[in-house]
Amino acid sequence: MCLVQKILRLVKLNQVPTKMPYAEVIGLYPMASLVSHSCMPNTKTLWKVSVKDAVSLSLSLGGTVEQALANPTIDSLEALQKEWLEKVHPNHYHLHAVKHSLLQLYGRTQEKAHTIDKDDIHWQVSKSVSQ
Repeated sequence: MCLVQKILRLVKLNQVPTKMPYAEVIGLYPMASLVSHSCMPNTKTLWKVSVKDAVSLSLSLGGTVEQALANPTIDSLEALQKEWLEKVHPNHYHLHAVKHSLLQLYGRTQEKAHTIDKDDIHWQVSKSVSQ
């Protein structure tokens, strides 16, 4: 590969396209920040589980959620949420269904929490799991 091609590739990699009202300007990163870019991920997962186990866990949670949503009560959904927050991420899509149903039930009922607001309970549980 010729030197001109290498330079053009570096320029293309490190360019910053900027649109202006009457012109199109292409600037370069001053320190060539993307030249040393590596596509290797620099994060680690803390959850060591096989694909088979992850699918099994998700199917199990899905079945449990489906049964709970067939005849939902605030107590049953809160218990389900608390149980499964220890096993899956707080933003797992099955838990979103549970949280959504809880919000609907909270809005339709006059039932109050024992001593703490329901929203406070939710955030306490979510924080303890994410830490």
